[in-house]
Amino acid sequence: MSQLTPVNIGAPVVVARANALAGENTAKLPDPPGVDDLTSWSQENYQMSWKVAASLGFPIAHVDSDVSRTLVVFGTSRWADVDSDDGHVYRFGVAMRVLVDLEASSFKTGLTLPQIAAAVEISEATASAQLIVRGYKGTALGKLLPPWQTFNVDSYAQYMNAITQIQQEILEHPDEVVPVLLATTLAAQSMPATEDAIGTVTALNAVVSGQTLEEALATASNAAAKNGDLEADDLRAAVQQAYEKLGVPDGTPPDDDTRRRAQHLLGPLAPHHWWDRRS
Repeated sequence: MSQLTPVNIGAPVVVARANALAGENTAKLPDPPGVDDLTSWSQENYQMSWKVAASLGFPIAHVDSDVSRTLVVFGTSRWADVDSDDGHVYRFGVAMRVLVDLEASSFKTGLTLPQIAAAVEISEATASAQLIVRGYKGTALGKLLPPWQTFNVDSYAQYMNAITQIQQEILEHPDEVVPVLLATTLAAQSMPATEDAIGTVTALNAVVSGQTLEEALATASNAAAKNGDLEADDLRAAVQQAYEKLGVPDGTPPDDDTRRRAQHLLGPLAPHHWWDRRS
């Protein structure tokens, strides 16, 4: 079984992207549980690269190729796991998550919020943070959510205060809870921040615009040259494989039917991916 991975994107998009990448409808969209079925509470702590975090739908302060960045997700959630008979687990519920976009010369695993705040205070790291609530429709949260801001000892205290107030708000108004997808074992294959996924999107875009394979490979090479975190050979290989799957001959522009098919496949893949916003 794949690892349960947090997401910040709706379940329909996760499932649609997984099926588009697989080329078949193997992933099944489950029905979310009712509020009364959310019988589990837990603390969560995830640490991931900024590239993976952005692909999973988490907002980050800015997008670049700085390899010294990581995103740390801390949170509290009330949840229930759902099995849709496709071999994957879908965790639905309500969650409060603190996202810390951290830049440092080196990173340790198992970081805590106080440790990050202390490191910022002594100039060992810089960090910005945002508090996100998922699965709650009550309007009272608007005044409780702090915006992106520099994260230090003072803002740590502000976040702890906001979390306390938000948790109280949610506990007192369970009728305002609307369970949403918080994590799933499907996420790793449905939104991978890899050359394979990026190459697939690049190829589909190229087919839609009527490019030959050679033109699409040139586009991939240019993308890799602009972004040092991408392997050019792997990206080009993914583009070529996508063209082969679509049946586009070398040196020949895709026909209208193939372009329409590529447009259909591109639909669930393109939205919210960081590589679509790097130009």
